[in-house]
Amino acid sequence: MSTIFASYPIDNFSIEDKKIYLSAVIHAASADGFAEEEKLIFFELCKQLGVSDDVANLLITEHNFDLEKFVGSETLKIFAPYFIRDCVAVSYGDYDFADEERDAIMSLADSINYDQKLTTYIINAVINQMNAVRLWSKVMRG
Repeated sequence: MSTIFASYPIDNFSIEDKKIYLSAVIHAASADGFAEEEKLIFFELCKQLGVSDDVANLLITEHNFDLEKFVGSETLKIFAPYFIRDCVAVSYGDYDFADEERDAIMSLADSINYDQKLTTYIINAVINQMNAVRLWSKVMRG
């Protein structure tokens, strides 16, 4: 699954911006509960961003999502496609994309004025990519 997070334009952003970003990802992914598989992908995302396991665990435990900080974050407005990709990838970590998760992602996209049609394209692309990787893994294992 590491290929889903291969390109990352926010690597060099402040830890505070990363925490806002990751808190919003948790908000979307935990809309129907936060499955263990989703947590594994969340930790992979954190690792890719250079965020420690301690900080990741704190973000999960506190679950302090602040919509005002989210909406005001230039990081999220500029990198909306990556943000939506990450929300979907973590939410679909258990290979179940609940309506609550979709609604949360659509609402977050709307709050930063990101196009709903493009959001739907990203959702479908990420789910298709993850399914393709999963199937290919089965083929390679025989």
